[in-house]
Amino acid sequence: MPKFEDLPLAELTSTIERLKGELERRRRQEAKQAIADIRAKMEEFDLGIGDLGFSAAELSEAAERGGGSRRGTRQTRPAKGVDRRRKVAPKYRDPESGTTWSGRGRTPLWMVAAIEQGRTRDEFLIEK
Repeated sequence: MPKFEDLPLAELTSTIERLKGELERRRRQEAKQAIADIRAKMEEFDLGIGDLGFSAAELSEAAERGGGSRRGTRQTRPAKGVDRRRKVAPKYRDPESGTTWSGRGRTPLWMVAAIEQGRTRDEFLIEK
């Protein structure tokens, strides 16, 4: 392979453009895989978008951007996974981890495991 110094300018420019295209293709491919990995972990640990520690302002900004990267184009609908409904106060708490659950939606894994061990939901109620 010839050294880059020996290449004519047109060929060097062509090579750079080809490499830029390959770089962008791989970046998109790896980002797609990273998103799939994150979604799998969120499902595995029964996490929602609110559990990620983003502020309301950050979530709102992401929704305005369409949820994608900062350099993406703006979309008109909210980002997938951003919940616009009112928050519900937690009703149950795992005493070991401190994780809470509102009692709505899918039963968290810690609650399922406890019930399988013979415990009841009432044991995890948060006193008001």
